Amino acid sequence: MNKTAGALIVLALIFPMASKAAQENQSKEQNQCVVSTIDPHPACSESSVVIDTVEKFNHSYTHGDFKTCAELIEDNCTTFDDVTKKLIVGRQAILDHMKEKWAAHAPSSNAPLASFDITTPYAEVKGDTATVIYVAVKKYGGEYPAKFESHINCVYVKKDGHWLMSHYKSSWKRVG
Repeated sequence: MNKTAGALIVLALIFPMASKAAQENQSKEQNQCVVSTIDPHPACSESSVVIDTVEKFNHSYTHGDFKTCAELIEDNCTTFDDVTKKLIVGRQAILDHMKEKWAAHAPSSNAPLASFDITTPYAEVKGDTATVIYVAVKKYGGEYPAKFESHINCVYVKKDGHWLMSHYKSSWKRVG
């Protein structure tokens, strides 16, 4: 092989990597939030699918993708507002609540969400129902940096081959 051919092969190998790195940096600049799942503990292969759904839901929420969130919420889903302690019922009511919370920590806010870590999620599947527990840690940057933690409980149901959130409970506490 001559020097020119060798140089072209090296360039071909380097430039795709540089392009991918540039895309990742551009993505991070658009929204600094990084979502990660640490040490998942699926009880079975189906619970692994549920944990993947939980991660997809949280990734979609933290990036303001409410269309994907809506696709992962059951029609009659319920949750509690951890501030007012009021029950919220129905997909649209939950989406409205999520949008309100998200706006306070959007990338353009004074305290943008910088990271969201899901630690040691566990999903137990029984038939078409899954119970999921995990600890979530979210960090805010900007003018008002802070760190919060919550022990989260969810119930997912399987409909038409897809896992949908049926109930969600969190209680966020400042830890830093």
